[in-house]
Amino acid sequence: MKLHSIRPGKRVCWTDPDNETGSGSGIIMKAQEPVQPDSVITLKMDHGSCVEALPQELSQSNNHACNSCGGKGWLFSIIKSDGSSRNQIERCDACELYESDQAAVEAVVKSAQSQPQLL
Repeated sequence: MKLHSIRPGKRVCWTDPDNETGSGSGIIMKAQEPVQPDSVITLKMDHGSCVEALPQELSQSNNHACNSCGGKGWLFSIIKSDGSSRNQIERCDACELYESDQAAVEAVVKSAQSQPQLL
């Protein structure tokens, strides 16, 4: 998981480095800004307990789809300016599945090309 994507409110998976019995999904409650490799991150786990974790113990959670994009990682936007409008694909800033808007566009194009019957 990229350090810049670690922030309060984000759902993550935690892998307990000592034993996997404590591993699971949770929400980031507290993280120093900017997050560093040795930063301690506080998580509220789904089972109710709170744990402290290091960034390298965290990974993107796939248990619950992003409420903003439905798990796609991108959004379809209508940009209006000067009385005209245009459509645009943008990365979802809530889940940050893609590194940039361009990466989101490339993923959509790749997906469309893999299904020529839809084109």
